[in-house]
Amino acid sequence: MTFASLVRSLAAVLPCVLALAPAQDRPAQDLAVRKGALLRKALRTMADLDAVAFSCTQDTKQKQRMPVPPARAGGGQGAIAVTGRLAGGMLAAEIGDQQVVRYGRVQIVGDGTHFELRRDRDLAGEMLPVIPDPVLLFRLLDRADLEVKRADVGEFQGRPVEILTVDLPQALALQLAWSGLVPDVTEARMGFSVIRIAGIGNARALPQVSGHAAFTIDPITGYVQRVRFHFYHDPAANVGVGRAIVQINGIQPAPDPELEELAELQEGEVLWRDGLPLRRLGDNEIRLEFDVAFSEHGTAKPPKLDADALRLIDVR
Repeated sequence: MTFASLVRSLAAVLPCVLALAPAQDRPAQDLAVRKGALLRKALRTMADLDAVAFSCTQDTKQKQRMPVPPARAGGGQGAIAVTGRLAGGMLAAEIGDQQVVRYGRVQIVGDGTHFELRRDRDLAGEMLPVIPDPVLLFRLLDRADLEVKRADVGEFQGRPVEILTVDLPQALALQLAWSGLVPDVTEARMGFSVIRIAGIGNARALPQVSGHAAFTIDPITGYVQRVRFHFYHDPAANVGVGRAIVQINGIQPAPDPELEELAELQEGEVLWRDGLPLRRLGDNEIRLEFDVAFSEHGTAKPPKLDADALRLIDVR
């Protein structure tokens, strides 16, 4: 083998070797710079889209988890699934057997036979789950000072991807929730129980919330294919001055194999799965999981609406 052919062979192999090297073995500063640039470019690419489809699921985990009734279209207990699309200026979603369409200042909800004007509620008056606006979500994330803490390679729907993990500090986690772009972990409902806080004192502190996000990015197209959020909140730490009372009913917790596995971890020890760190939960601590997958980047079509629905949202 000549020297020139050896160089060509090494040039072909080295990128693969480097790509497979564990991210934690690389200098943290180098990781943040190189992968941070990839993440920022992907966030801006997604924020500039005028059409994209999405599907998301929402669930909660807690040591004192209660049995849950079947999920309803709006605000039901247990895992909640939403599919939707942003196109033609409309944000449309399907939740159970109901369809939600937002256009400008108007929101309508229908069941396949007729639509009614609603604001954050379904046809039966139940609160709707979070319907994320992809463009607003990525605009907010793009403005945040996100630092990549870990980078992995993987596969998503048969394509090679990079998975970049960031921490979500309290201020950003609350801003995401209070903007209606992700579910609010401080309002998480566990089974039939609602967590209630009673405080004594003159000051009311912001809820103690933290989180992580894992971005699955196609390095060829630059599109984000998936974002997985984990948010943590302990209601007992929700009051800065005074005391907190956590009221949970007496139903025996349902077994959860993952939580039982995490309970064996030592303090500070984590397990990494799908780009997110998992740790042992405190007695009353809640982990809210929000998983959003994206498709039809730039090609999603608006929903087909009948004349009555178009009149309700004032589309001429």
